[in-house]
Amino acid sequence: MKYLLSSKILLKCFIFVRVNFITVSGIEIVKSNQLKQGASTPGIRREVAFESENLLFVKAITSDRSPSGWHHHGEHHVYGYVIRGSLRFEYGGEGKNIAEVGPRDFFHVPPETVHRETPLEEEGQLIIAFVGSGPLATNLEGPEI
Repeated sequence: MKYLLSSKILLKCFIFVRVNFITVSGIEIVKSNQLKQGASTPGIRREVAFESENLLFVKAITSDRSPSGWHHHGEHHVYGYVIRGSLRFEYGGEGKNIAEVGPRDFFHVPPETVHRETPLEEEGQLIIAFVGSGPLATNLEGPEI
């Protein structure tokens, strides 16, 4: 009787472990040389690490001090972290509002915010998460008026 009980307990433990093992996701890693080219805006190159239905996680690279084109990110919230370099954001009516970020700074650009970025140094690197749905970027001729 003890042997059967032990076998049943072992079987239950095996099933529990097996089921939990199957349902647990592994850690996903993307090496820097595995990044995919993403949608870019003039002045900013984006390389995609992760993409899902409502999240795009990218490394953004600025290569000179030229301002990006005016654009917005539709329904997406944009959350960023500056690794290297500095950026000036121009936004708001006629692009007169200014915000600057530098190394180790975080930023958030709300949905539909028309803006452009100007790198303040030769090269910059940022990590950016686009959270939302719809087109990632809409390029425009000028600032919102």
